[in-house]
Amino acid sequence: MEFFQKEIESSEPIYNGMKDTDKLEAARQMFQNPNLRTAFNASGDTTSALDIFHLEGEPTQRLMNFCEEYHVSLVCLLLMGMRIYFQKVNGHDDVSINNAIARRATLKEKKSGGTRIHSFPFRTCFSQDMKFIDAIYAIRDKQNEYFRHANYDPTAYFAYRAKTYPQPHAGLTYEPISLTYQPLTLKEKGLDQLGDIRYTTKWYPNGMTPQAVYLTVMHRPEDNGLDFNFEHQVKAFFREELEYFYYYLCKIMFKGVENPDLTIGEIIKLV
Repeated sequence: MEFFQKEIESSEPIYNGMKDTDKLEAARQMFQNPNLRTAFNASGDTTSALDIFHLEGEPTQRLMNFCEEYHVSLVCLLLMGMRIYFQKVNGHDDVSINNAIARRATLKEKKSGGTRIHSFPFRTCFSQDMKFIDAIYAIRDKQNEYFRHANYDPTAYFAYRAKTYPQPHAGLTYEPISLTYQPLTLKEKGLDQLGDIRYTTKWYPNGMTPQAVYLTVMHRPEDNGLDFNFEHQVKAFFREELEYFYYYLCKIMFKGVENPDLTIGEIIKLV
């Protein structure tokens, strides 16, 4: 509790839109507050759709090679790519993204009850003159801090944040998207020894989501490529908007992987 309350009290985050600052500006105008830092991200309709974008096996392997060489997880790279994208289209150095943490790290936890996943806002404030690789390491270090405190109740987190920064209306948020990375693969788990037996995996939504958009990144068993599964409220986002986000997310990640000593600002200009 002390760890997360200190995180919350450090300063108030700011909302970053999927393509620009329009939603933030609209909320500021609606509540006649030019300093408001939240916006409405979700729609009133929870009906959802699923849009999937595929990254092929070979480029996926280049991302994995980078992670192995620099001793970082792929989720660090995904978070880095996403936050640079939001920094690019909104102009804010301050970016907050909901990130899921699996609570089954130990044998004791695997046999325990309760929710399997906790999700907390993952906030980073990186200036544009910071190097890509330094920012990646900062994300890794902050993630390691979060892992040590991941048993904290996310409901208590959001309740304390709402109390610390009272909002003029329910439903206003700082986070434009949620991320989950599911790393199970065919080739790395010995399951390629099945002979002629082949299997596929598919991510199924239930057709309803309270969140505007939720990204689940999974490996395909046939080639270890990545599937980017976007479940989204049909009235909150169109497929074209998510495709735009995916396209630039990949451009940013590959530019950073190929040139880790570039600054964030240089990457933003190059993509």
